Amino acid sequence: MRLQIRPEIGLALYVTLRGTERPALRATVGGEGRSLPVLLENPGNVLQRVSGKVEVFSPEGKRVASFSVEELPVWPGGARRLEFEPPEPLPPGEYRVVVILESPYGRYASEGKWTR
Repeated sequence: MRLQIRPEIGLALYVTLRGTERPALRATVGGEGRSLPVLLENPGNVLQRVSGKVEVFSPEGKRVASFSVEELPVWPGGARRLEFEPPEPLPPGEYRVVVILESPYGRYASEGKWTR
């Protein structure tokens, strides 16, 4: 029995025709646990390159943590799961989380709850 292996490199390419762009982004934030989960979904048909910030607020409204989101791609029909953990652990409780993201197609915002 002979086995032959041939290495190859591929490149994925997609095209969106001008005038048919449907930019969209959905951000789901919150949950339970030590780290803060953020799910970014792109139901549109264009590549979204997003950057921005995630801010965590106490029940009293005081900002207790802030994270930056460096530019990252979210492919059409795809999703990215991000996890954030504060440098210093926060006390147990429920926190309000706000996500503000920017892309070449506009600004997106989402809000949720995070229980530690």
